[in-house]
Amino acid sequence: MSKGILSGVDAANRFASWTRYATGKCLQAVYEALGSRQSDRPGFYTYALRALETVPVANRKYDRTPPKGAIVFFSAGGNGYGHICISVGGGNVVSTDIPSSGRVGITSIAAIEKAWGRRFLCWTNWVMGYDVSTAQPAVTPPAPAPGGHDSLRGLPWVGIQRMLKSDFGYRGKIDGDPGTGTIAAFQRFMNAKGYSERALGRRIAEDGDDGGDTLRAAQQWLKEKWGYASKIDGDRGPGTTAAWGRAEAANGRAYSRVN
Repeated sequence: MSKGILSGVDAANRFASWTRYATGKCLQAVYEALGSRQSDRPGFYTYALRALETVPVANRKYDRTPPKGAIVFFSAGGNGYGHICISVGGGNVVSTDIPSSGRVGITSIAAIEKAWGRRFLCWTNWVMGYDVSTAQPAVTPPAPAPGGHDSLRGLPWVGIQRMLKSDFGYRGKIDGDPGTGTIAAFQRFMNAKGYSERALGRRIAEDGDDGGDTLRAAQQWLKEKWGYASKIDGDRGPGTTAAWGRAEAANGRAYSRVN
């Protein structure tokens, strides 16, 4: 059971603010950065690898990009004690005896391995019986779908391209990418079958522009043929997308031999 929570992020910031620390006292430096001048159990956590022995296996992580505030362990060098330091994120750590004995600095995990011949062992969010809070990884929002609510781009096109190539003069590749050639052929289809006039009261330009009028004409086609039951409004909502999927699948089957 955890004794509480220590802030690894605060510890990393505190550690990084120092310029010097006693040579060979890496474990003591980590204790102090976490807010304790000495071990929680004096005489027990006596050196880095001894502290690691007490970390539950479930709390040991082995990727080389620990979050800021994580406690990082390295294998023994000539003294057999190992090394402990604190991650500052991005594969870097703040450590004692970096860049030289008695100093404190920031370096990479790989640089310590190369300079000292010590192997990275693991990182943890648990030490001395305490949970250590770390920085949360940044969440990258999903990229917006190609096109948008007023666009036909981002929808599946292979089956419809096959139909357009067979019947409406499309001469490009069957690649599912609706470039201007695909859209212009689709506009010819909309005009030839009267969907644009029924949706807008007029023909649409065959210019390869996939927005606005072209989408409204497409919705008219989807409404008449593919079960679209909503407004002809030029807004590509879920109803438009679902009906388009039905049209795409059916044309893919009907024109499967067109390449």
